Amino acid sequence: MRTRERGKTIGAGLLVCIGVTAILTGCGGSTIGGPTLDASATIADAGAEAHVDAGDCLIAASNYDQSCSADFDCVTVAGSQPVGFGDYCQPHCLCGGGAINKSSAAEYAADVARTPLGSGAISGAGVCPCPPNPAMGCCQGGQCVKVCSSGCSGSSPCVAGTNGCPGNGSSLPAPGDPCSPAGTNCYGYGTLSCPATLTCSAGGTWQVHCPAHPFGTDSGSCACSL
Repeated sequence: MRTRERGKTIGAGLLVCIGVTAILTGCGGSTIGGPTLDASATIADAGAEAHVDAGDCLIAASNYDQSCSADFDCVTVAGSQPVGFGDYCQPHCLCGGGAINKSSAAEYAADVARTPLGSGAISGAGVCPCPPNPAMGCCQGGQCVKVCSSGCSGSSPCVAGTNGCPGNGSSLPAPGDPCSPAGTNCYGYGTLSCPATLTCSAGGTWQVHCPAHPFGTDSGSCACSL
């Protein structure tokens, strides 16, 4: 009798041990009541998140197309954002100062909107005394810049539509219209027989130079229409 009862006790104990073992090892787990935590995966995820956050801070010129063939290829404002570059996780005036190809304007605006400064998550520097941005950028040496330096001298004029010279999609000026910088000389206007040039005078107005007709006065005078 005692032997039979002792056997029942041992059998019951064995069943309990088997059940506990199944709970401990079931579904590949090693603990009761929750999934396994992979410390290395958690650290990797945190590192990736920190990398994304750091990337959202920097707006770099190298991320956007700045090539151009004419001034109208370039913009200084993308959406409502003046084009500028730097750390957009730090408060600063958003006055711009840069220029990109208009094909990159939408991408630039979206990138800025994801930054803390561009999204409004952090405030800027209050009311900023920003100078006005030009209506479009300038194509200087095949690169978009905000304002061209005066490199279009009388001995080395610049072609129409580049380096601040009107043309190629921009409105052509009339004599006396305002211009800058003074000393800018442009060519590529008029006809082949009557090639006109534009000069930004010291007074800041455009002057149209119309040469004498190359085939003499009997051939008529150059009207030099732009």
